[in-house]
Amino acid sequence: MCKFDKPTTEIVIECANVLKKLGKKQFTRQDIINLFKWKYPSANENTINPTIQGLSENAIGGAPNAVRQVPVLRRIEEGIYELI
Repeated sequence: MCKFDKPTTEIVIECANVLKKLGKKQFTRQDIINLFKWKYPSANENTINPTIQGLSENAIGGAPNAVRQVPVLRRIEEGIYELI
């Protein structure tokens, strides 16, 4: 059972979409984490970080549930991402 009302992967994607809608073409990993934790204060960065990594097309590893999905993020440089 999920700790949240939806899978972590879905929440990370939603956060990235919100950041883009707010005009941030590129955003930091911390931007995603802050937005995620705003809605889910009990969320642990050690859960969010591997999900971000797994959803990134040019990053190795990550959470297994994220790696199995189609990548939606591109890592521009360390800690900087954009939606693809």
